[in-house]
This record gives sequence, C-alpha cells and structure tokens, in this order.
Amino acid sequence: MRILAIDTSLGQTSCCIWESQTQTMLASQAQVMTRGHAEALMPMIAGVLAQIENVRGSISRIAVTIGPGSFTGLRIAISAARSLAQVFKIPAVGVTTLEALAASCASEERRGNIASLIDARHGQVFFQLFAGNGAPLIAPGRVAAEDIAAHLDREIIVCANLDYDTLPSTVRLRLATHQFQYRHAPDIGDVARLGALADPQNACAKPLYLGESYAVRQ
Repeated sequence: MRILAIDTSLGQTSCCIWESQTQTMLASQAQVMTRGHAEALMPMIAGVLAQIENVRGSISRIAVTIGPGSFTGLRIAISAARSLAQVFKIPAVGVTTLEALAASCASEERRGNIASLIDARHGQVFFQLFAGNGAPLIAPGRVAAEDIAAHLDREIIVCANLDYDTLPSTVRLRLATHQFQYRHAPDIGDVARLGALADPQNACAKPLYLGESYAVRQ
C-alpha cells in the first residue's frame, strides 16, 4: 500500500509517498517554516506526486497530522488531505502530532516510556505518555507544565517548539537525568508509517485541538 503523508502541524511543511510493504520512502519534500504553509503545501505535494507513475491508481491512502499543533497549520493540511481523498476516491486518516513525535524514539527494544510534549503556550503543554514501543499509555491532554514532572520516570522526552529554559524548575530537575530531544516537527516518514497502520473507520482526518485557540482575528 502506498501512502501520501502530509504535515503542517508545527514548524515544518512536509509530504511524502511511502510504500508500506517494503517500508520504503519513494518521494519526499520538507521545508522548515513558521509561516506560509498554505502557499508551500500544494506545490510540494505536486512535486512528490510527479515522481510516481500512474499516481491516481497507485496511492491507496492519505495520512495527515491532526494535532495538537498550530490552529491554522492543522486546518491547511487536513483540508488538503480531505480534498485529495475525494479526488483520488481513497480514505484519509488522521495521525496525532504527539504519536508521530513519539514514533521517532519508539522501538520494540526500547526500555522505559516516551513522553511526547508540545508547547501549548501560557504555561501549558500538550502531553501524552507512550510505552517504549509507541503504544499510548494515557490519552493526550493539555496540562500545566509543572504537572508533567510526576510522569518523568525513565522516559525519553520528545519536544516540539518547547523551550527547555521556560519549563518549571521541578520539571527541569527531572529532565536533568533523562534524554531530552528537541523536534521542530514530526518526521513525515513516521506520519506515513502510522497512517498505514491506522483504521480508517476510527482514525478520522479531523482536527485534534485539545483546548481553545489563541488565534486572533485581524
């Protein structure tokens, strides 16, 4: 099965075509950016699709990050995924940003847990805890930053747009003995791989905001 994966949830616009049977990346493009996702995404998708022969008949599914993340960024990618799914007459599935970040550290041999964190601003973080193999241990949530200290026992910390120095001292003390990995965005290959495993009936391509939007109408 070939997957078209799309992500504009955080500080990067990226897309790829992934062959799930061989676990092979067939084409990909990515650009780090904090603005301009809408202008960059469709030309980028066109670029990767142009590298595949008989693209309309070979893509079986579209995977898209659904959040939490940038309010505007999520809407851009999800709208694109839904539109392309209608054009190609294939399902679009959602992959949460937190699980895609955790996937970069997950393996069957991994000991300990994985804490996936994203800055939610105003002293809060989007947070979810995973087992070493990537299986979720708790539901994703939006919590006060100091509240995650109790969960930091032998975890690998995966962060996106989260400044270590702005964390509460109780959290920094716990992190001092753990592996802290900064991620400005999910790896698009992980988004595609998780999308291939998702159940289209349950993994809907709709936004997962986990809280109010701080977007301000101009």
